[in-house]
Amino acid sequence: MNYTRIYILICVISLAMMLPSCIQDRSILNTLSGIGCSGLAASIMAIYIESNAKKIEKQKLAKARNLYFKKLNDQLNMLMGRIIWFNERLSDHEFNWDLPPQEYSSFKYMLSANSLYPETSSFSFDDAKTKLTEIGEKFNLEAQKNMSPEDLLIVQKMFIILATSASFLLNEANTIKDNKLDLNISEYADIETIDGILFNISLAIGIMSIPGKNYSAAIDAVLSASSTLRELGQYTDSIRGSLHGSIYINEL
Repeated sequence: MNYTRIYILICVISLAMMLPSCIQDRSILNTLSGIGCSGLAASIMAIYIESNAKKIEKQKLAKARNLYFKKLNDQLNMLMGRIIWFNERLSDHEFNWDLPPQEYSSFKYMLSANSLYPETSSFSFDDAKTKLTEIGEKFNLEAQKNMSPEDLLIVQKMFIILATSASFLLNEANTIKDNKLDLNISEYADIETIDGILFNISLAIGIMSIPGKNYSAAIDAVLSASSTLRELGQYTDSIRGSLHGSIYINEL
């Protein structure tokens, strides 16, 4: 409960009780002035204590929110890093695009691929956003019309691989979906914000998984989800342009 208004009212009353003694020197007025002075001091102290308590509570909530949404943020970061990494492979004519889509997310494959293609880039989110937007423009519907059938097939394979690699991202999103009412009650995030993040993630993966769709819209949806989540959890981590992701324990 917010008592600040009550404390301010007490301050006003206390000041009113103190003022008459400044005009006339009478015992009753001096007594009232003393009471008013005590009330004013107590109210100021109470306002300070409540303000400090609110600040601490806000900091605790921000920390808890950061921890709760961290896994989802990490998964989005890894997806953006994979988009950058696979886009760079399009210029490599020796790269094998014909493996089963899930193979590219296996521990064995990521280990071997990162030895062949060491990570060379790490981006701030703003720089990654610019780069990913440029990548998206390369694969919008208009750009796809100008591609050769062979190049278009590789692009479609790339986005199916990316969609398949997002299973852990979807798992984290579903966990948050199942708990969104509790998150709203606990003031971690309002339902509208959560629904917006989850919608954009679902939209992005859905578009990537279907050949011939507007892949620029998929990347825009990923960026929108990440932007909202970063603001919510106050995340500032960079984006690694590499092939990395979560794995199941039985792969080790």
